[in-house]
Amino acid sequence: MLVTDANGCQAEDEVTLTVHELPTVIAAAGDNTLCPGDTANIIAEGAQIYSWSPNLFISSNSGASVEAWPPSDFTWTVFGTDAFGCSHDTTVTIDVLAPPPTPTATNTGMTVISTAAVGYQWYLDGAVIPGATEQEWAHW
Repeated sequence: MLVTDANGCQAEDEVTLTVHELPTVIAAAGDNTLCPGDTANIIAEGAQIYSWSPNLFISSNSGASVEAWPPSDFTWTVFGTDAFGCSHDTTVTIDVLAPPPTPTATNTGMTVISTAAVGYQWYLDGAVIPGATEQEWAHW
């Protein structure tokens, strides 16, 4: 850079500018799919400092690892800042699966039968009945 003052005198100086690349921020929560009522651990990588937005259904608005419990599909933005103060962001979405239908149990006397499902566990007065894991349970 060359400067000239009102008297015609000149001075010269040099400035070196270093441009750092933006950090590549990534965030994921396993397969990013939850059952209703479950919690996911979301982990961000690629920077040193992280902030999350919005601060809803999430354990913290800062940090590389947060817990999330959205009631339905939800997206957060994570902002990552590196050691040079450069920042970049990415989004992470958690998909919440539809809840299964409420089962119906039919008492036929000495046997109880449930509507069809993938898995079963029968309870008696709130306690698990060991081995009662079929669609039909005979109680004697």
